[in-house]
Amino acid sequence: MCSMPGGGPATLRAASGASQPVDLGQPGELDRLGRAIDELAAAAQARDATVQDVAARLARVWEMVADLDPELARRLAGYDI
Repeated sequence: MCSMPGGGPATLRAASGASQPVDLGQPGELDRLGRAIDELAAAAQARDATVQDVAARLARVWEMVADLDPELARRLAGYDI
């Protein structure tokens, strides 16, 4: 588990206000996720972007998020996407 500044585990605050530890995975995974989000944003704004390209990039971002949070992946499996 990665640590946040101060040495403690990273936490995620749910809409209910409750905090729970989040496993941030291997070092660099959040950097890769951040780059993928930036690339998605750039592709979505490109004049020559296709719907298929943007959809594929968005799917990849969600895959990366699900890899970081298996509980979220479990919940997403219940949706008809």
